[in-house]
Amino acid sequence: MSGILGDAGPLSLQVWRRNLEVYLVTWRTACVSVVEPIFNFLAFGLGVGTLTREVAVDGAAVPYEAWVAPGIVAMSIMFQSFFDCLYGSYIRMYYQRTFDAITATPASLDDVVVGEALWGATRALIGSLTTLLVLLAFGHARTPAAAAVPLLAVCGGLLFGSAGLCFTGIVRNIDSINYPLHLVGVPMYLFGGLFFPVDAMPGWARAIAAANPVHHLAEALRECCGGGLGPRVWLTALGLLAASVPLLALALRLMRRRLVK
Repeated sequence: MSGILGDAGPLSLQVWRRNLEVYLVTWRTACVSVVEPIFNFLAFGLGVGTLTREVAVDGAAVPYEAWVAPGIVAMSIMFQSFFDCLYGSYIRMYYQRTFDAITATPASLDDVVVGEALWGATRALIGSLTTLLVLLAFGHARTPAAAAVPLLAVCGGLLFGSAGLCFTGIVRNIDSINYPLHLVGVPMYLFGGLFFPVDAMPGWARAIAAANPVHHLAEALRECCGGGLGPRVWLTALGLLAASVPLLALALRLMRRRLVK
């Protein structure tokens, strides 16, 4: 092992490129997954927003639709990367035998896992940009500070993608994917302050939300979509990136234990 990420090197980019080329061929079916954030925005922003017209933020009243919009972007970042590195990576590993084919080349298993994590970050980027276009169409996030959204998407996508790969390394079969997806992934975005303020939750729930990276991602997105580029945006990006390194190292260890005989 040459470092915290093993012997992963430039060939990881070739694994990422392989997934990108497949996506560009099958994008018509893959893009169905980005429709969900759009429906969520329409349902929460235009639906619940008619019942809850304003949200109090730092003593100021913010229209609910404008408040929830960055939360939908955060959900897209989290779900796209986590799901693709959980379900998509499992399919490529077990059913398509893509990992076996790649490791028959000079690329190592570490290259494959890191390349998968990079692809998860790319899926988060694609999902965030698609959702951001929807927000722009409805008159939100029209500020130069929204240019920070792709940075937050990549950093968040790398973290959530690495988490998905950790579970890929331990799930027993494809049916078991439902456990991390519904017991970890869904609660992370449902109780991460994406659709309602964390301040409205009990104290113990607020403490859990404070440890939830989706919550911090959503708050940073709200700041930059609202026109601010304060320390919260940059510290959140750095925090997500820093947390993804040990998580990706854990994913490498779990995948080696599963695949290296």
